[in-house]
Amino acid sequence: MWGCPSSAVREIQTASDAAPSAKDTAAPSFDAGNPLDPDAGAKDYVKTGSVHVGLIPALGATPAQGYLSAYFLDARFDRTAGCTSLPLGGGCSKSVCTGQAAPQMPAKRSVGKLQYAVRGVSQEILRDADFLYERSFDGTTVPFAAGDEVAFQAAGDIAPGFDSSVQMEAQARIDTPLPGLDGAWTVGRAAATDVRFTGGSGIFTLQLVFGAARITVECSVPAASGGFSIPGSAFTALAPGTEGFVTIASTNGKTQEIVDDWKLVIESHTTARSSDGRPIPTKVIAQ
Repeated sequence: MWGCPSSAVREIQTASDAAPSAKDTAAPSFDAGNPLDPDAGAKDYVKTGSVHVGLIPALGATPAQGYLSAYFLDARFDRTAGCTSLPLGGGCSKSVCTGQAAPQMPAKRSVGKLQYAVRGVSQEILRDADFLYERSFDGTTVPFAAGDEVAFQAAGDIAPGFDSSVQMEAQARIDTPLPGLDGAWTVGRAAATDVRFTGGSGIFTLQLVFGAARITVECSVPAASGGFSIPGSAFTALAPGTEGFVTIASTNGKTQEIVDDWKLVIESHTTARSSDGRPIPTKVIAQ
């Protein structure tokens, strides 16, 4: 049962055939913009389940960290309300949100007992009073590593039950740009920013979120590509010195139909690191 979708679950897209999109500027995380959501023309699902697995591999004396997170919504939640998505080429796009506040997430719903399993060992993911399912790990307690398949099984409640799984990908190393002495990335408002990396697997995804300006730049390319360029035009609307948030990871995932009006988005993220041995920056500055 673990890792094998039940007959009620129909796969819609996988990471290999999903087109990337930059969707949300509400929060600086991969949960804020899901490149695996069906694009325009796909079935319009009102109800959504979202499952995320995150891994920050150990770096020097810093131990590994991991997390599991899931939520389920039985009402429409349009993250793109008031936003316009603009293609930049080379696997990158830009989302500009104006005219209204970021949309508020509807109340989360119960999916009953939710469990995960890795290497034949299963554990429950507990939920809080708002029906957010979460579990975090540190150091030797992290139960998954690159290459592991993480399986999920939900008993079902208001949200329907399901069986599904996702693979953890290998960590990518960022060769350029490297963070400055202040630990931040700098992107040009005129010249292109070249991003080069080695290693990793799955889909290499970079997200730059300038929350105050409500501008998000997201790039998703196959890990085997080794890099891409972000045109300076992506940042011309930002004032010099505008700061944002950086997220970079090797990702994998898929979108599935659970029952007729419910879709499930399941993703894994393995955080990248700089090739000089430092962690990737969390801050980006437009110059």
